[in-house]
Amino acid sequence: QMYDPVRNEMALARTAEVMEEMGQVNFLFSDKTGTLTANEMVFARCHVGGQDLGEFRKVDDSTPSGMERVRQILAGGKGKDELFDPILNFFTCLAVCHSVQVAQKPGEKEADLSYNGMSPDEVALVHAAHQCSISFASRVRKHAGNTSEVVLKGPGTAERKFTVLHELAFTSDRKRMSVIVRHKGNIWCITKGADSVMEGLLHSPFDSDASADLSTFSKQGLRTLIVGMRVVETAEFEAWNAEYLAARNIIDETKETRMAEVAARIETNLKFIGITAVEDKLQDGVPETIRTVKDMGIRLWVLTGDKTETAVDIAKSCLLFSETTTMAYATQAEDAKDAEDRLLQAHKELDGRTDTGLVLDGQTLVHALTSPECRKIIYDLGIVSRSCICARLSPMQKLELVKLVREQNKRAITLAIGDGANDVPMIQGAHLGVAIRGKEGTQAVQASDIAISYFRFLVPLLLCHGRRAYRRVALFLNFYLYKNVALLMSDILWMHQDKFRARTAFPEY
Repeated sequence: QMYDPVRNEMALARTAEVMEEMGQVNFLFSDKTGTLTANEMVFARCHVGGQDLGEFRKVDDSTPSGMERVRQILAGGKGKDELFDPILNFFTCLAVCHSVQVAQKPGEKEADLSYNGMSPDEVALVHAAHQCSISFASRVRKHAGNTSEVVLKGPGTAERKFTVLHELAFTSDRKRMSVIVRHKGNIWCITKGADSVMEGLLHSPFDSDASADLSTFSKQGLRTLIVGMRVVETAEFEAWNAEYLAARNIIDETKETRMAEVAARIETNLKFIGITAVEDKLQDGVPETIRTVKDMGIRLWVLTGDKTETAVDIAKSCLLFSETTTMAYATQAEDAKDAEDRLLQAHKELDGRTDTGLVLDGQTLVHALTSPECRKIIYDLGIVSRSCICARLSPMQKLELVKLVREQNKRAITLAIGDGANDVPMIQGAHLGVAIRGKEGTQAVQASDIAISYFRFLVPLLLCHGRRAYRRVALFLNFYLYKNVALLMSDILWMHQDKFRARTAFPEY
C-alpha cells in the first residue's frame, strides 16, 4: 500500500519508539508545497507592461495564447510593439536571476536544452523563458574569483553574455534571491521574491493593474513572484562589494546575519519588471486523504509560506475547506492588541458551529505568539475549527505552532509532515515526524521518524500500521497487568494453603 513505483522505494521507519503514537494522533501539521502538491511547477501566467499576457499552460498540441503572443512580439523586433522592451527585460531577468544548471547532449538542438536545479520554481521560470525564445544556453565558471558567465541566446540569433558577480541566495527569512551582474559595462541588480517583501524594495508601490492581477493569480491558486531590477553605479558597487566580501569572510556565528544585512542594502529602489505565476498541481489522492483524516477526528493544520489567497484556494481544491465551511480570518494584525482582537473575533464567528475553518498568517502570529493570552486563544481556535490554514510562515513559526499545541495540551499527540529543509524544525518538534521524499533534498527524511513517498500514504500509515501498533501495545499492557494479578493471587492462595512455610508456589524451572 505504501510502495512508490517511480522511485522503487517502500515506506521507511527510521525509529521503532513512536509506532504506537501513530494510532493516537490528535493534531496533524502539514506543509503545502511538495507535500500536498506534487512540486512539479508549470509557468502559467505573467503580468508584464501593465497587463496579463495570457495563458502559458498547454491544454493540447497547440501553442498557448500567451506564449504565442510573446514570441510574435519578440520576433517583430524593437519599435514594432510597445511591449517589446518590457517583455525582453522580463524574460531576460528570468533567464539570468537563478541558480539553475543547463545541460545539452552532443548533437542535440538548442530546443532540447535540459534545466536542473534545487528549486522547481526556478526551473519552471527558466524553461518558460526558453520556450519564449530567450534561452539560458550556458554557465561557465571563471577560473579567477567566484564569478561566472551566463550566456543567453535569443530572441533570434542574438547572443548576450552576463558576468555574474554575486548571487544572493534565497532564504526563508529574506524571501527573495538576487544576482549582481555586469552587462555591456553596466552593473545590474536583478531580484525576484515574494510580494510581501518586494513591494517595500520597489521605488514605487504596485499600480492598480499589478495589484489586481496579483490578487487574481493568487485566487487561482498560483504561486506568485515579483521581479525587479536596477542599475548599480560603479562606485556604489565597489563600496558594497568590499562590505559583502568582509561579511563573507567572518568565521563566527554572526556571518549569515551580517551577509543578509549587507545584501539587503543593494536590493533597494528597484524598478518593477513584472509578476510570475506558477502552477503546482495537487498530488493524486490528496482530497480523499484529507477527507479521511478529518473523518478520523484529527485536526489538520496546513502551514505554508505562500500568500493567503493562494493557500486558501489550494485548501478548497484539496477539500480542507468545503463550500459549506464557515471560515474565519485573523490576518494582517498590526500589533499584539490588534492580533488578540482579531483572534477573539474569529473565535466568536466559529464558536458553536460544526463545519469550520480558520485562516491565520505570519504577520498576525508574530504578535500573537509572544502573548500567553493569544497563545491560549489560538489553541482554543484550533479546537473549535476542524482545519486551519496558516500562510506566510517562516520555518520557526511552524515550529512555534507545534510547540504551542504541545504546551497547551500535554496529552495531545502531534504529527508533522513535510518534504524540505524548511520543514525540519516542524518535523523535529512534533511527537511524530513524517517526511515525504520530494525534490528538495533529503534533509526532511534525515530528520524524520518515518519516510514515505506521497501524502496519500498517510491513510494506511495511520489507519493500518498506527492502529495495529496501538492495539499491540494496549494488548501487551493488558496482558502484563493480568499476568501480575494472576501470579499475585496464586501466591496469596498458596501461602494460606502451605501454612506460611515460605515455600515457592511455582518451581523456578
